[in-house]
Amino acid sequence: MVRMFWMALAAVTICSSAVAQENKGGSLGAFTCTTVADFSNASADTGSVKINNFSIREAKAFIARGASNLEISYAIANRSDVPMHISADFMIFDGEQLPLAALNASPMLNTVQPGKTESASGDTFVNEGVLAKAKTICLRIYSTN
Repeated sequence: MVRMFWMALAAVTICSSAVAQENKGGSLGAFTCTTVADFSNASADTGSVKINNFSIREAKAFIARGASNLEISYAIANRSDVPMHISADFMIFDGEQLPLAALNASPMLNTVQPGKTESASGDTFVNEGVLAKAKTICLRIYSTN
């Protein structure tokens, strides 16, 4: 039952990304996957924007007793002369490609001003030990630049 839910969610995500890619206001990349071990080496450089320094960590949740926080962060350098609006979606899978977590990580107000480098982060509650089970991280980035 749970597997069927996640398969349906993946289908909706794939269909949604196909529609969003037609949006003339920005660009939506396809989901790209990497191993957890190689995640920190992921990067993208279009000339006007560079995205890199990805990290993922799990820490005991401060507010939700018994839960952990799974946090992803990364850096965005806007080399253009216009503000850039960006949002990144992440899906984390175990060795059987079953989803463990999903989250969005974006800079404050989803914006990076011209000539600036900003950090972006996002988190979600998970059961303790989820990161140790994670094998694959898939990410998709939307940007107006």
